[in-house]
Amino acid sequence: MTVSAALDATRRFNWERREEKRSSLGGLLRSLGGDDVIEMLERRHGYFPKVFAWRGRRYDVHAVERCWTIARRGLRGQVDRYYFRVRARARSAGNRTEETFEIYQDIQSSTWHMRGEKLFS
Repeated sequence: MTVSAALDATRRFNWERREEKRSSLGGLLRSLGGDDVIEMLERRHGYFPKVFAWRGRRYDVHAVERCWTIARRGLRGQVDRYYFRVRARARSAGNRTEETFEIYQDIQSSTWHMRGEKLFS
C-alpha cells in the first residue's frame, strides 16, 4: 500500500465524526443511569485513590483490592482507563460500615467515575 492510499483510507474513515459520536454516546449513557462522576480529593502515591466524594458524601479508602487497565485497540495500545476496586468508609460520625466500590479514571477526559452502584456492603 502506498502512502497516498493509506492517507485516503484514513480520510474515508473520518476520525472527527467518530470522536463526536463517542463523546455524545457517553453523555447519553450517563444520563440514562450510567456511571456517576466522582471527585477524587486525594490520591495515595499519586496514583491510588485515597479520598473521594460521591453524591455529597466523602469516602476514605481503606484498601485497594484490585486494579487494572483498559486499553483501546491500536498500534500502541494506549490506556483509556485505570480501574480500582476499593473498600471505603463514608466520613460521618456514626458510620463504621465499609463498602466496596469500582471506580475508574478516564484518561482521555481526566475525570473519575463510579462504575454502576456500590458492589457490596
